[in-house]
Amino acid sequence: MSYCHGCGSKIEVGDSFCTNCGMQIQDSSAAEKFNQSMDNENYVNSDTQRVQQEVNYTNFKNHVDLSKSGDILLKMLLKPVTGAKQFVESGEKGAAIGITLLLIVMQGLLGVWKVNQFISGLQKMVIDLMQKISAFMTLIDPSSSGRGLGSSDIMSITTQINKVKSFIDIPYGNIFLQNSALFIISIAILFISIYLGTNILSKNRSEAFTIYKTALIVLVPALYFELFSIIFSYLSIYIGLSIAIIGVIISLGCLTVVIKDKLHIDENYSTFIVAISSIIIFIGLSMTLQSFISSNIADMIMSVTNIMKSFR
Repeated sequence: MSYCHGCGSKIEVGDSFCTNCGMQIQDSSAAEKFNQSMDNENYVNSDTQRVQQEVNYTNFKNHVDLSKSGDILLKMLLKPVTGAKQFVESGEKGAAIGITLLLIVMQGLLGVWKVNQFISGLQKMVIDLMQKISAFMTLIDPSSSGRGLGSSDIMSITTQINKVKSFIDIPYGNIFLQNSALFIISIAILFISIYLGTNILSKNRSEAFTIYKTALIVLVPALYFELFSIIFSYLSIYIGLSIAIIGVIISLGCLTVVIKDKLHIDENYSTFIVAISSIIIFIGLSMTLQSFISSNIADMIMSVTNIMKSFR
């Protein structure tokens, strides 16, 4: 490949002048040296870019290790206490960042799934409620015409519900972000509670990163059982609620064991820290969730109102 000595543009074999700047082409020996220097420079630049890309990928892999994160999450599903203790003891920053990102996304998706499940089950809930009201009216006044809901009644109610559902604009994006925020708030409250509790009630001082790993990993069982809760809620809402409560109990048990064994806190103090932390998290999440729900309901009502106005 030949290059112009003046501007560096490529030149064809046999050209006497550069088509870009008009400079006369030098003799073959000088041109050959210049072309060789240009080739070397291009090679160095290409090699530098390749090395930089490899460095960037290595830095990303070191900071966010998704493969190790997946292994840890799988162990937490099968052996939650053992997995939590091992992660707190030897978990690296890359794995901790990866788990944090995965759990935030998972919590956001579960929130969207729960809302969609509720909207889908709205028809069944309304029909069941109407049947119970009809049966109650018949029980109070047997001579009344209450006889339960027939197929035509159910079809009419279903049609009306579908009309209402078609007008509702569900803010799935906000729901995803809000549920992700709930998980972040849970980690923050738990981290602060453990940090203050261990520093006030015990002489042992744990590193902030160790406490963060504790607050992060003990929430995994609750998140897993929240997933199972949504699945089994299609069979029965009571079964789903029971499964969710079991997940919370397992998370609290893991937290108690990890604080006692890995943060080296007295078992009485660890129980006290877990109790206070769970209460604060419950209050904080309840207040935040109430605010989110009120905001979403207001947005949906506003969307329906605007649609009705446009029809008028």
